[in-house]
Amino acid sequence: SFYLIGMWYKRSEAQRRYSFFFGSTSLAGAFGGLLASAIGKMSGMRGYSGWRWIFILEGVLTCVVAFLFFFMIPDFPENAKWLSEDERSYVKARLHKDQGRNAAERAISFRDVVNVFKDYKIFVGGFMYFGLIVPAYGYAFFAPGIIQRWSP
Repeated sequence: SFYLIGMWYKRSEAQRRYSFFFGSTSLAGAFGGLLASAIGKMSGMRGYSGWRWIFILEGVLTCVVAFLFFFMIPDFPENAKWLSEDERSYVKARLHKDQGRNAAERAISFRDVVNVFKDYKIFVGGFMYFGLIVPAYGYAFFAPGIIQRWSP
């Protein structure tokens, strides 16, 4: 999703979309537990435990949505069949002014990959993400055990 956002929006516009994406993942996590709880109550149907129903239904839905979106969402504005030629040209010109040529116009070389790893901002961003995600997942996965130990 980050790749697609970067291919369609200018850098100044993409930040709001990235924030929305991260916010929606938190919201999805909140409602995911409710959905899993409801599906878990299907325990015994067709001889399957509730946890199996969670994996079956959520897995099938994920696979179906991924298969459909693979064919529905274009990588680049140049490939979008639902845009007119003028609209494609407009989006391409906006992105070209902001980012330069995109990956659809030139192949990525080994030198490009090496240049990415030379950029300190990649590592700083990675450490920032690591610093954000480790405490969040640590709390999410271990909070029930910690609370249970502290309970009288």
